[in-house]
Amino acid sequence: MLVIMPEKKDAEKKQFGFMEKLICGGIAGVVSRTTTAPLDRIKVLMQVQGQQKILGAAEELSISQLYRAMTKEGYLTMWRGNGISCMKIFPENALRFLIFELLCDSDKLKISKYDLVNKLLCGGLTGIACQSLMYPVELTKTRVMTAQSSLGILGTVKQISRENGKRFGITNFYKGIAPALMGVLPFAGLQLGLSKAGTELYSEWNQVGNPGFWPLLSISSAATLVAMGTTYSTAV
Repeated sequence: MLVIMPEKKDAEKKQFGFMEKLICGGIAGVVSRTTTAPLDRIKVLMQVQGQQKILGAAEELSISQLYRAMTKEGYLTMWRGNGISCMKIFPENALRFLIFELLCDSDKLKISKYDLVNKLLCGGLTGIACQSLMYPVELTKTRVMTAQSSLGILGTVKQISRENGKRFGITNFYKGIAPALMGVLPFAGLQLGLSKAGTELYSEWNQVGNPGFWPLLSISSAATLVAMGTTYSTAV
């Protein structure tokens, strides 16, 4: 009994730690998305200017003009589409964590003697898998955020599904997925690959098992900045 019980506790602790990471990752995604929702909406609106009328304006608007136009209906419009963003980010973060760790542990994807190359490949494949699964939600979110009048999530889903004369067109939810996948492949590869490689390198240099909050935050932020700066043109 004295031998078995500690092993059982260790196993339970390890399993709880894994689930804890999934839940905390999802919660962190929701909190960060909600905090930056106004900036995200301004970014999306600036990206689609020129392709359609934005907030009823016939010409392109500056950041300050976009802000004033959005807040005419109240400050809560700055968070339009945030509900569906949170619905997307929670499972997406969990899927990203699961798929990336599974791919990194797979010997079949160790195609190079350089560990960084293998991590970049696993990150890119993870991005493609998550984008393919979550793309309908992403498309719906973008439509909600750029709509001149709010139809709500269900109204927007109904509108998309009936485009091109279809009663319920599933393929309507995958419009533009090809360039999206082309963009997410290098972005996710750099973001996830550099983040994991940087974390392992930090742990090795400092001889610590867990780098801690601030080192992890710094490494992840640096990896995201490199990935975004390198691949931003493919996301527009």
